[in-house]
Amino acid sequence: MTTMKHTPGPWEASGDSIYRAGRIGVIADRVAYCHCGEYLREVADARLIAAAPDLLEALEAALAYLVMAGTDHAEPTRATIREAIAKARQ
Repeated sequence: MTTMKHTPGPWEASGDSIYRAGRIGVIADRVAYCHCGEYLREVADARLIAAAPDLLEALEAALAYLVMAGTDHAEPTRATIREAIAKARQ
């Protein structure tokens, strides 16, 4: 497993910003700020980004299960999951 380069999760969204969990409003603990000029889209983006550490963990668990299951018909899914994990860990 590679070393994480991102701020460790969990994260929480508050409006258009993402913070380390339990640290909403603490600027030093802001992970990201979404700005596209449309506030509702920024809020949706922030929620999706805040879920990223949990989604990565879920993909890693799903991949481990699919590898353990070892069925050939799951290989396209395993490949897709591996690509998504690699993209997140670049």
